[in-house]
Order: sequence, then C-alpha cells, then structure tokens
Amino acid sequence: MNSFLSTDPYNILETVTKFKNEFISIENQYVRDCLISTVKKTLLLKIIHNKTLTNNRYLLSIIYDFLCCISSINLNEERYFYFNLRSSIENIIRFSLDKPNDDETGITRLFTQFKDKYKNISGVSSLSRAYSDACNYVHNNIKAGLDLSKSFSYINGTKNLPTKRLKSLAKELHEVQSSIDEILIANNKADITYTFLYLNESLTYLTNKRFIEKLN
Repeated sequence: MNSFLSTDPYNILETVTKFKNEFISIENQYVRDCLISTVKKTLLLKIIHNKTLTNNRYLLSIIYDFLCCISSINLNEERYFYFNLRSSIENIIRFSLDKPNDDETGITRLFTQFKDKYKNISGVSSLSRAYSDACNYVHNNIKAGLDLSKSFSYINGTKNLPTKRLKSLAKELHEVQSSIDEILIANNKADITYTFLYLNESLTYLTNKRFIEKLN
C-alpha cells in the first residue's frame, strides 16, 4: 500500500519519483510540472505498448522521442529538442493511422490522411502547427531565430537557456503530448481499457479527469 495508489502493479509511482529527482536542478516549477506531465504520458504509452501493442514500432518510437525531448530540455539542448519533437509527431501520425512498421508514406500525404481520419479532433491542428514550428528549427529557417554564428566550443559545451525559453520548450512539449489524448481514445480505447482493467486509479494518475470522462 502507498499513499497515492492503493495498488500499483506497473510500478508507476516509483518511476515518476525517479524522474522528479532527476529534475531537481531545474529551478522553474512550471518546467518541472510540464516534464512530469510528459513523463506520465510516456509511462501510459509504455504500459500500453508492453501490455497490448508490443509489436508496434511507432508507439515505441513515440515513447523514445518523448524521452529524448525531456532529456533535451533537461540538458538545455534547444535544437535537438525540435528534432525529437518533430520525430514524435511523425510517429504519432503513423501510429494513429495504423501504418505497418515499414511504412514509407511521405509526410505531406500522411498529414492529409491524418486530417481526414481525425477531422473532428482539435489536437490535429495543434500537432500540425507544432510540426511546422519544429521544421523551422530543424532546417535553420530564419523564423526560428537561431544564432548560426556560434562556435564549436559553444555547440559542444554545456548550454544554459534562459528560463523563459525553457518554459516555452516545456509548453510546446506539453501541448504535443496533450494533443494525442482524444486521438488515443478514438483509436485505442479498447487497448487502454484492457491495459488498465480494474486500475482506474492508476489511469487517472497518469492522465486526468477529462481523459477518464471521455474514455467512459
């Protein structure tokens, strides 16, 4: 028995606590909260993957991408954050479209299919905007405002991003991972229900009340 979950077969609390300890050095509470929220979503996806969708490479890739995004923020690596965020969105789309693991559909066609299938879900437009913004950073678009005059020693060294910038990155990550809630419920309701059968308390801890209401 523990003070938060009456039963915890997936060892959720211990895992979240380890991540919280990892983020102690991050001074801003908002950034820490966003990262922990993403940790919980990543745990949700990992548990579903391990329980019901073990052969789905795109789901596993989303998990990996989210962890890389978290690490990039923790290490103040701004541009690598966007590489991983963009990759997570591409994998979210392929996963949501039930594409085979060796799918080679181009991104423009993928977005068209994605928007057609989930046209009534608000998260689709959020993911589209986030993908476009991430591409600006990946391709050094002038809109990204990256300083390309930095020396190798700066690129190779420890970064210290301003708190305002860290908050912005954390917010973008939080918006992307939150955007997939309705998509998960629409496409994977049976998987979620089976995985967390008799574990509503754990599912609520990893998500939120609104998610539970929509799932039911």
